[in-house]
Amino acid sequence: MLAVALWLSHFNPVSGAYLTAGIGLVTVWLVYKVGSDMFSQQVGLIACLFYATSPLVISFCRMPYHTEPIAPLTLLLFMQFING
Repeated sequence: MLAVALWLSHFNPVSGAYLTAGIGLVTVWLVYKVGSDMFSQQVGLIACLFYATSPLVISFCRMPYHTEPIAPLTLLLFMQFING
C-alpha cells in the first residue's frame, strides 16, 4: 500500500502519513456504521467519538506503519457478520 501511495505522490515522503490518516478517517466512519447498525445511531456516534479521541488510536493513526489497516479490516469483518 505504501508503494502505491509513494508512486501516486511522486515519491513524496509524507505520503505514508497521508495514507494512514485516510485509513484513520475511514475507520472512524466504520466505527460509526457498525455501532449504528448493531445498536442505534446514538450509540454509533458515542462509539465514534470515543474511538476518534482515544490516545492510543491517535498515536496509531499518526504512525505510518503496517498495523494501521487492522482496525478497518476487523470492522469490515463485523459488518459482514451483521449484514451476512
